Amino acid sequence: MNKFFLLLFSVIFLFASKEVEIFGSNSHLDNGVLVVDDAIALDGNMIISAQKIYYYKNKKIIIAKGNVYINYDKNNFLIGQTATIHLDSKKLSIVPFFLFNFQDSDWMSAKSAKQLDDNYISNNTISSTCDPNHPDWEIVASSSTYNKTTKWVNLYNPTLYLKGVPIFYFPYLGFSLSKKRTSGFLRPLLGYSVSEGFFVTQPYYLVLGEHADLELDPTIRTFRGKGLYATFRFVHSASSRGKIKIGEFADKTSYQQKYNLANRVHKGWEFLYKNSGVLFSNDKIYFDIKDANDVDYFYLDACNYTFDSSALSNKILTSNINYYTTNGNNYFGVYAKYFKDTSKTDNSDTMQLLPQLNYHRFSDNFYGNFIGSIDMNVYNY
Repeated sequence: MNKFFLLLFSVIFLFASKEVEIFGSNSHLDNGVLVVDDAIALDGNMIISAQKIYYYKNKKIIIAKGNVYINYDKNNFLIGQTATIHLDSKKLSIVPFFLFNFQDSDWMSAKSAKQLDDNYISNNTISSTCDPNHPDWEIVASSSTYNKTTKWVNLYNPTLYLKGVPIFYFPYLGFSLSKKRTSGFLRPLLGYSVSEGFFVTQPYYLVLGEHADLELDPTIRTFRGKGLYATFRFVHSASSRGKIKIGEFADKTSYQQKYNLANRVHKGWEFLYKNSGVLFSNDKIYFDIKDANDVDYFYLDACNYTFDSSALSNKILTSNINYYTTNGNNYFGVYAKYFKDTSKTDNSDTMQLLPQLNYHRFSDNFYGNFIGSIDMNVYNY
C-alpha cells in the first residue's frame, strides 16, 4: 500500500497548458514529443485514457495507443487501440471504432472511423442495443455517420440480422439515439377508401419548450377534401398534464351533395386536463370537454381513424368535469356532465347533469360494536 501511494504522489506526471492536461505514471521527451505512460489527458470536456499518449505540443496533436478510451460527455465512450486527436480542429481518427452509450445501452462498431466537425464517419458499421459479444439482432451497413451533438445516425445500405441471419435490407435508415424531444416530421399515415379515395396525413412535431409541444396534422382525402388538426400539449407541474386540440375538415361540394351531408365543413375542439393537489394535498381535478358540429370531426382525424363505421353511430358528445378531495375517512366530489346531440340543431331540451354532489364516509367503527358508512348524492338535472 505504501508503495502504491509513493507511486501515485511522487511518480505521477502532470503536464498542463491552457488547453490540455496530461497525467501519467511516467514520462519522457523523445525528439520534442512528450511520451506519457498509463496516461490520462484532459481537454475541455474530453477525457482520453491510454497505455501511452504521445503529445506533439507544437502541432497540438495527441496520439493515444493501447486500450484507448475517449469520453466526450457523461454517457458516450469511444473505445479503440489507436487514436489521433487534433486538439485545435477537434478532428479525430480511431482504429478500431467502438462507440458505446451508457444511458441507452446502444453501440456502434467499425474497423475504423474519423471525426469531421461533430460527425463520426465509418465504413462497414455494425449497430445494436444487445450484448456486443452475442447480439440477438444487429444492423450491418456499408457506411454510416453519427452526429455526437444531435445523436443522429445515418446508415447506408443497412441490413437487419437476427441471430446472424439477414432479414431485411434498406437503402437508407436514419434514427436518433437521443431521448431528448426534437422538432421534425413524424411518420406519415396512409390509407385508402372506396368512397373517400387515398388519404395522407403528414404530422409535424414542434417542441415549444421543456413543458410544451405542438403537433400539426394536415390531412388530404383525394375524393373528399382536406383539413388540418392541431394538438397543443403541456404540463406545468409534476402531477399535471393537459391537451388542447382543434381541427377543421372541408368536404368538396360534390362530395357533400353526393352523400347529402348536413355540413360541408366539420370542425370542433377538445380540452383534456388532469391535475393533483390543486387546493389540498389529497384532491384531484379532471376536465374532458369537447365540442363539434358533427361526429365527422372525430372520424376525419387521421390519428383517431377507424375502419369501423359503427364509430359514427353514437352522435352524443359527452363532456366531463370532475373534482374530488379526501380527508381521512371522508370523501367529497363534484361532477358535471354535459351532453350534446350532434343530430340536433338545438340542444336546449337535451338532459344535462350540472352538477352532481357526492359525499362518502368510509367504513368506520362507532360505539365499539358497530361498523357504518355513508354515501350521499345530490343530482341536478
